[in-house]
Amino acid sequence: MSEGKRDAVRELRLSRRKLLMSGDALAMGMSTADLVSRAGLASAAGNSVDGILRLGGPAINIRNFNPFVAQPMTGTTVGMYEPMMIYNYVTKKIVPWLATGYSWSNSNLKLTFQIRPNVRWSDGRPFSAKDVVFTFETMKRFPGLLGFASGVWDTYLASVSAEDSNVVFNFKEKYTPGLYDLMHQLIVPEHGWSSVANPVTFQNPDPVATGPLTRIASFNAEHMLLLPNEHYWQKGRPLVKGARYTAMAGNEQRLQALITNTLDWGGGYIPNIDKVYVHPDPSHHHFWWPLSGMVDLVVNHTRPPFDQLKVRQALSLAMDREAMVQAALQGHSKVADITN
Repeated sequence: MSEGKRDAVRELRLSRRKLLMSGDALAMGMSTADLVSRAGLASAAGNSVDGILRLGGPAINIRNFNPFVAQPMTGTTVGMYEPMMIYNYVTKKIVPWLATGYSWSNSNLKLTFQIRPNVRWSDGRPFSAKDVVFTFETMKRFPGLLGFASGVWDTYLASVSAEDSNVVFNFKEKYTPGLYDLMHQLIVPEHGWSSVANPVTFQNPDPVATGPLTRIASFNAEHMLLLPNEHYWQKGRPLVKGARYTAMAGNEQRLQALITNTLDWGGGYIPNIDKVYVHPDPSHHHFWWPLSGMVDLVVNHTRPPFDQLKVRQALSLAMDREAMVQAALQGHSKVADITN
């Protein structure tokens, strides 16, 4: 595979990844590791009832919990379905999840994951390496499915198989960054999806998953209540007794709810967050800006004057990136470089 094709496919995969992660990856930021792609996350000390976490989310309309679509219901991709491993953007380390470890062999053409024992789906049936293989083979049969591993079959993945409690991926060529594509892919149960005629259009209204919050206690146009998975493999988790998502029109409505302590957790861009949000109640109002995305300037290099390399270089050199961070983000970020 040429470098150009690989870069193009990887950029498509990254774009899909950002889309999947930007929905509501905030709810489980404290219980399913920090898979968050937000401009800012804010928490407030409110008056939660019976340990139910209150969150603001998008419109609640279609009961679609399919983890392979671009915009599934809130909580689907973070809280219900889980990956084999998670990269923690805060610690810069890989965290074992449905797999306990991985290893490379055969000159980095073979990647093996050790699947965690004693994990059960939310319906009580055992999770196994076969579920992982089924997920990837389904993505091969239906290339329209979105996920972290979208496009891997067209680029570097040759085969996937289950060997006892291990999942083995064989590569067409060396491509070690593929580890992150494969380990982050959300896994679905074979026994629940093998009879689905078309996974691309399947809405999965009654999800069976391995995550901490899988029980849909209520669902209507205004709110959705998720309760804990009675078979969750992490004993004592989640630390909350449920999550109630309330439909919010946008950042302004969500911000007002956070300021008035009617929400416990929310995400989105809040201009001048220190003054607008923290200052009214500094003891309880806190926020975090995850460094898991970048602000990009992309020009059309097929049209003048941007088809000239020196013009693009001059444009890049003329931009004061540190000033942009201070003016646009009030200093709550850092200038990107080639390694972050």
